Amino acid sequence: MSDESTVLVYGGINIDLVTRSDVFPMPGQTILGNQFITYPGGKGANQAVSISRLGLQVSLLGGVGDDVFGSALIQGLAEKGVEVDGISVMPGIHSGVAVINIDGTSQNQIIQVHGANAESTESVIIDQIDTKHRVKYLLLQLETPVEVSAVLANKAKQRDITVILDPGPTRPIPPDLWSCVDFITPNETEAEYLTDIKVNDVKSGFAAARKIYEMGIPSVIVKMGSQGALYLDHNQEFYIPAVEVDAIDSVAAGDAFNGAFTYGLYNSWSVEDSVKWAVCSGGLATTKTGAQDSMPALKDVQELYKKAFQKE
Repeated sequence: MSDESTVLVYGGINIDLVTRSDVFPMPGQTILGNQFITYPGGKGANQAVSISRLGLQVSLLGGVGDDVFGSALIQGLAEKGVEVDGISVMPGIHSGVAVINIDGTSQNQIIQVHGANAESTESVIIDQIDTKHRVKYLLLQLETPVEVSAVLANKAKQRDITVILDPGPTRPIPPDLWSCVDFITPNETEAEYLTDIKVNDVKSGFAAARKIYEMGIPSVIVKMGSQGALYLDHNQEFYIPAVEVDAIDSVAAGDAFNGAFTYGLYNSWSVEDSVKWAVCSGGLATTKTGAQDSMPALKDVQELYKKAFQKE
């Protein structure tokens, strides 16, 4: 495993099975869809690709099955510039699958079957962080075993590595992971799960962010989708509205956001500028279909950032 990467991601690697329809079906209802496609996804893989597309060196830790999807997922990540030595092939287990429904307003519903992601356990993953001496950032999500994430996060804190947690999909977060998080980046649904506060506008988003901060997380970002994003820490809070784009698919926009936010931190930008950059990246991700394939290139984010936030 190379020691060149500055960002380490531990997270899910999936094949996404996507349907499109004008509306979501009601329980027990069958409706006619408009399209079916497959593409590589997984929150960990998406974030790693986002970071790679922006020009940083990134390693991905995780697992795939020994099925037809596994080798294709690894090959695709390598072709996108992600270091894949930390991905294990699990014999006798299927690769992670996400079944995604997208409606006519570009909103999505997702069902995940974790497969190999749930088996990427301590014996496979944890020791690999010790071989990475240049890592500055560790990105985590909740598609993989939280106990492994907790051990990685504790190892990261011992080395002053910044830990960024995307708390999705929603599930309980153990205290030994929670206590290591530097930045947490829930979307509206995840913020509501963490706080029991219904998040549907900027005011309620800040209320949820304050509660998460009071729960012990030093820096809180709430990703508000088409409303933008907001940030809160011990001495500042701000709101960044969404950029204007022609959205067609919101899948993985939050992953593009996290990758771009990490890029800003890596370049020693202010948190506010990093969030603006992330809003641009997340917005651009909605203009293309797919998950990993929708992660924007550096030049495209630069152009939108300049247009949206550097107006003369």
